[in-house]
Amino acid sequence: ILYLLFISSPLKFNESYIAAVFCSLFIGIIFYVFSTRPKIKEQNDNHNEDFTKLYKKELGSFFIINVITMLMATLDTLMIGELLNMDSVARYNVANKLALLSSVFLVTVNVIIGPYFSKLWLQGKKQELRSSFLKITKYMIVIAIVVLSIFVFFGEYMLVLVFGDTYISSYNLLIILAVSQSIVLATGPVAYLLMMTDNSSSHRKSLYMAVGINIFLNLILIPSYGITGAAIATGLSLVFKNVYSCIVALKILDHETEIS
Repeated sequence: ILYLLFISSPLKFNESYIAAVFCSLFIGIIFYVFSTRPKIKEQNDNHNEDFTKLYKKELGSFFIINVITMLMATLDTLMIGELLNMDSVARYNVANKLALLSSVFLVTVNVIIGPYFSKLWLQGKKQELRSSFLKITKYMIVIAIVVLSIFVFFGEYMLVLVFGDTYISSYNLLIILAVSQSIVLATGPVAYLLMMTDNSSSHRKSLYMAVGINIFLNLILIPSYGITGAAIATGLSLVFKNVYSCIVALKILDHETEIS
C-alpha cells in the first residue's frame, strides 16, 4: 500500500521502493513499542523470567535479522530496476509474487512452532527439540514437493488467471523461483529454530553471506541473462542461506544432545 502511494509521487521507482520499505520498518517499530513491549512486561510480571531474558537478549538480533531479510527481499527488484527497465521489473515481480505463495505454509508453521522450540530449549529437552524439528521438516518436504508440482504443471494457467496473458512469458522465472522457494520450504522452520534457541547469530551470519552472494551474482548475471539471471541469483542465495542454516542447526542440536 505504501509503495502504491509513493509510486504516484514525483519519486523514481527505486526511491519509492526504498521509501516504502523504510516507512514499513518505522511502523513496525511503533507497533513494537506500543503493542509488543507491554506484552513482554506482562510476561515478566507473570514470572516467565527465562523466556523474558532470552527474548530481551535476542531482541536486537531479531531487529537486525528483520532488516536484512527485508533487504534480501527487495535487492533483486532494486537491481533489476537499476540495470534493466520497468517492464523487466513487472515481469519479474509477477513470477516472484506467485512463487512466494509457498511461503504461507512456512510462516504458519513458524508462528505455531516458534514458542514451542523456545520452551523445549529453556527446559533443556534438546533431544525432543531435535526430534520435533526433524519430524516437522519431513512434513514440510512433502508440502514442498506438492507445491512445486502445482507450479510446474499449472504455473502458466495461474499466471494467466491472476495477471493476464501478458505475463505468461514469466513462466520460466516462476519455475526457477518456485524451485528455490520449495527448497526453502523443505528445510523446515530452521530460521526460527536458530532464533528461538539462543543461536540467532548463526542465522544472522547466513543472512549476511546470502546478501553478499545475491549482490555478487546479480551484478554478474543480470547484464548477461536479464531477469532470468536475477531469478537464478536470488534462488541460489536463498538455497545457500537455508541449507547452511540447516547444517549449522543440526550440528548445534547434535552437540547439545551429546552434552545433555
